[in-house]
Amino acid sequence: MKMSLMASYETLFQATVQGQADLVQSILEANKYLLRDEKWTDYNLLILALQRDQKSVATALLRMGCRVNQIPYDNLHHSPLYYAVALNDILFVNILLENGAFINTKKNGEETALAIAMKHKQYEIVDLILSKYHFNNIDPSSSDDINHFLIACERNQVDIVKSFISGGISVNSYATSVQARCLGYTPLHYAVKNLNTVLVDFFLSKGADFLVKDGNGWTPLQLASQIRENVLQTKVHSIGPIDAIIDKLLFCQCEAIRSVQDESIALSHFHIACTRDNPHIVNTFLQNGVEVNGCIPFNQSGLGSFTALHYAAHNNCYQVTELLLNNGANVNAITRENWTPLMFAVTFGFTDTVELLLARGADVSIRSSQGLTAIHYAFNSKRRIDALIDLLLSYAPKLINPTTPWGLSHFHIACARGNLSVIEAFIENKVDINAKVDFKSSKYPGYSPLHFAIEFTRLHVVDVLIKNRATLNLKDMRGMTPLHLACLQNYRTLIVMLNEQIMRISEEAIRIWRHSCDDVVRIVELLLFYNADVNIKDDVKATPLYYAFGTEKLKDSIIMMTAGGYAAIEKSIMIPLNTSQEKIAEMIIKEGADVNSLQMKARTPLHNACIFTSACKCLLKADCQINALDSDGNSPLFLACRAQNLFAIRELLRFGADMSIVNSSNQSIFCILHRDDRYNHPVFRVLRIHYKKMLALGVNFQTCFEESYLNCCKRYDRRCQQDFLDSDSDSDYEDSEDSFFDNEAEAIFRKCKFELQIMKTVRISNFSTLYDIMYKNAVDMAKISKNEDFIKFLLSNELDMRFPQYRDFLLLQFRRGTVRDSLIAPASQSLTFLSRVAFPEACVDQIFRNLDNSSLRNLIKSVHTVEAKKRKSRILVDDSEPTFKHLRIRDQ
Repeated sequence: MKMSLMASYETLFQATVQGQADLVQSILEANKYLLRDEKWTDYNLLILALQRDQKSVATALLRMGCRVNQIPYDNLHHSPLYYAVALNDILFVNILLENGAFINTKKNGEETALAIAMKHKQYEIVDLILSKYHFNNIDPSSSDDINHFLIACERNQVDIVKSFISGGISVNSYATSVQARCLGYTPLHYAVKNLNTVLVDFFLSKGADFLVKDGNGWTPLQLASQIRENVLQTKVHSIGPIDAIIDKLLFCQCEAIRSVQDESIALSHFHIACTRDNPHIVNTFLQNGVEVNGCIPFNQSGLGSFTALHYAAHNNCYQVTELLLNNGANVNAITRENWTPLMFAVTFGFTDTVELLLARGADVSIRSSQGLTAIHYAFNSKRRIDALIDLLLSYAPKLINPTTPWGLSHFHIACARGNLSVIEAFIENKVDINAKVDFKSSKYPGYSPLHFAIEFTRLHVVDVLIKNRATLNLKDMRGMTPLHLACLQNYRTLIVMLNEQIMRISEEAIRIWRHSCDDVVRIVELLLFYNADVNIKDDVKATPLYYAFGTEKLKDSIIMMTAGGYAAIEKSIMIPLNTSQEKIAEMIIKEGADVNSLQMKARTPLHNACIFTSACKCLLKADCQINALDSDGNSPLFLACRAQNLFAIRELLRFGADMSIVNSSNQSIFCILHRDDRYNHPVFRVLRIHYKKMLALGVNFQTCFEESYLNCCKRYDRRCQQDFLDSDSDSDYEDSEDSFFDNEAEAIFRKCKFELQIMKTVRISNFSTLYDIMYKNAVDMAKISKNEDFIKFLLSNELDMRFPQYRDFLLLQFRRGTVRDSLIAPASQSLTFLSRVAFPEACVDQIFRNLDNSSLRNLIKSVHTVEAKKRKSRILVDDSEPTFKHLRIRDQ
């Protein structure tokens, strides 16, 4: 049945609103005259569908041949293309464009679909519309075509931009206030902004005005200069394209010289030319009367009072710098922030430019608004160049000692650099030799000149400072004295070397570092020679002796760096390090350092030494407390096991460490091995054999210790068997090396029992056998250690031949006796001195029997302290000083 005309219109309208695409299509197929009627029904339905986001209906309409353009356009409504852009549907936009949709149609007072897409940053749609642009119908006077051209420039579409120019659009068109995305930008501005050298060349060849300003008052050249600064700061892009653009624009400027200097922006083309090391262009400006010392107005933030020389120095333009100086540039001109050209060159490490400025009279003592001189900036620079600092110091006046607000002076820097002639000149002019950097400083807080000399391993500077009465025990912010620093220096220089030699450490770098280690040893020797306090503590209660074995942080850094690619050269590093640190520790101990001093975590130097180094032997020989417990109840042996330090473990056991100690967490040394994934055969075998020796002696162990030992044995045996199976060996496990070591422990146990039986037959005196000596305490051993027969036996070959398992234990017992005996006489004298009573020897023996070695040492030390105070009150200060050559320090 044929529907009436009114009913058809009404039904079409309802179907479109409701999104009934099939109904719309069936009505149009039945009434095809509706597609091309005078009322533009199809066109209006398409707009209605797009307004309602009924894309299926819009698609059906287009399939039926619906019109996409109204001719003539009434300018009262938006076009279908406009609505498709508003829906952000690139596929439908493409369909409309393929069907011939006009791009420039728009509602009165509104923007085109392309402008709307650009405004909403729908860049894919923008690029699509530009690719379908009707270049044959371009009107050079049309604001819409001009705007679309500028959009193409902003989108960096080279071919499309050229098509607009071919269509007659002016190369000097600019964005008006209506198109305010980049107010006042010309095509050349956009090309600069996009770093597009191709378009820059193209626009310049078409006569683009390179001096025209945008809405902010920037010419394309000034915009390029600003972009260059941003690129340098952010490093997002390569600097090459923007440098090429600047050079192209400067060349054009040189061809038609007109210097642009505007008080509103102040950055002139002449200033920009001085950032490029092209003296020809700069000279052209100068020959045309440009003021060589013309500067940016003071009120310009960040750039205030910058001259051309500042820009040349900042950009390392040596030839331009020389040209400007030859033409009367002020070498000491200052910016708003009181920066001189020298400060810029120094900060960025431009050595040649620095030399030129200094030769032309640059003043190294001028301070910036932050209170820093060029020397301070050179020293604090990330690009620190030692030769550059030395050069600046040679030009520095010695009558003054400029200091930063936080106390860093030229004298401090001279001490860091080791420049003796400069240091001596400062000292002659009465510099404060103990001046310290402020504790609030971010770098080197609390450092004195002596701290700086040691921080940078300047041996001869240390000597000069001490001879001129530098205070040896000044503390920095962490409470560390120069001696503390010296004890840590080898670890710190090692880390610096490892960081610098990332891939492979060269032999030359190792040689230099070893040379530095030798210097550090001599520095410590020098400090001790002049009576530096060996028992002074820092803020974490650590003494210099504690730091002779490093810190956990430094050790972790070194272990991490040497565990991978540095494993092959670990011995070439660690042996010299341990040798140097052991020498340092021995010297400090010899000067009376307390080997049992407690750090904040109740750790002794021995705890620290066992974590990382193989230099613990000097502490053990000094009779330190071998079983001291830290705040967590960990003994030195426990920490050595946790660190897998095999050398320390062996030495500790040889000197009588108690392996049965359980810490506060109820963990034994075998708990560490059982839970540690770092499977270590040698460590476990050493501990297992020592355990069997102690068991043979009749030592009773706690139940938890026994359990941890058994668990560790089971894991060890399983791992050994698994490793053997993984090796694909054809032999049986019982015949393998690991199986041999499983049985070795039991074999050693039997040998120990056999040796103990033999000891019962070897008499040392009428009252003692070797077997008895194995169980004597230190008090009894003090007397036995004088027994000549016992001494002869220990010196004979019989000891090694007959008692290989307990040889070390017998020697340990002898040593315990000799150490105890060496304390008896001075302790007895101290007792008499303090009590003013001469006790009988038997009485003294009875008193001392209740005192351990540590108590006897404290008794002796108390008398020395009293006597030292008395001497100090009587003795006048002796002006004579030891000479440097007494320390046998090599010549530089």
